Amino acid sequence: MVINEEIKGDVIILSPDTIADFEDVVILKAKLQNLQGKKEIKIIMDMRRIIIISYYAIGMFVACARELREKNGDIKFYGLQLRVRQAFSATRIDKLLNCFETEEEAIKSFN
Repeated sequence: MVINEEIKGDVIILSPDTIADFEDVVILKAKLQNLQGKKEIKIIMDMRRIIIISYYAIGMFVACARELREKNGDIKFYGLQLRVRQAFSATRIDKLLNCFETEEEAIKSFN
């Protein structure tokens, strides 16, 4: 698994190439936990390359969002592919996590 990281202003954009199995989720979770040590961290997940997602990964994202929001930070998503959007919708997580079509929309939502 490769997770590209880009910083735009005070926002960190993470672009994983897959979240297909348990090992990928563990790697991504470790990356997110490492970033969570900071206060008011703003993370955007670029989901354009993710075509399937496990419910374990969705649960990990919810826990991450909760922890970040307790520190006045947040995690937001953009570029969800059809099956990922369907998984978010089926679990109603799309009502809890902020999802956007474009990176620009996700960045602007922090202001």
